[in-house]
Amino acid sequence: MIVLQNKQFKICKAIAAAPSTVWEIVTDTSIWSSWGPSLADVECSERHIRRGSTGRVKTLFYFWLPFIITEYKHLHYWNWRVGPLNATGHSIIQTNEKSCTLCFDMPWWAFFYLPVCWLALMRINKLATSRIQAL
Repeated sequence: MIVLQNKQFKICKAIAAAPSTVWEIVTDTSIWSSWGPSLADVECSERHIRRGSTGRVKTLFYFWLPFIITEYKHLHYWNWRVGPLNATGHSIIQTNEKSCTLCFDMPWWAFFYLPVCWLALMRINKLATSRIQAL
């Protein structure tokens, strides 16, 4: 699902996994590059982010950009700034104990980033559902 609201695009995917499982995936910097198509590597002051966490990301073009987590509410959302730009927001809407919807949001002018976010959602879905199957 893709929605344009308040000058923001939001792209979402329903995931058949507990919100805590999905949250673990999207906040664990050691695996960001496994689901983030635009990231080649990540260095962070913490493995699991929180408000104020800082680090840097290596883009697919092999240059590094600093980041800071600007907003964070556990099991609900986090936003960050990469370089000088406010980047994607990440939010989880709980459906029930075993499923949720994961959304990325971005400014309207970043519409070209929607396919990248869609691929990230597909990868996160695969990671989350494979964790369930491994249990």
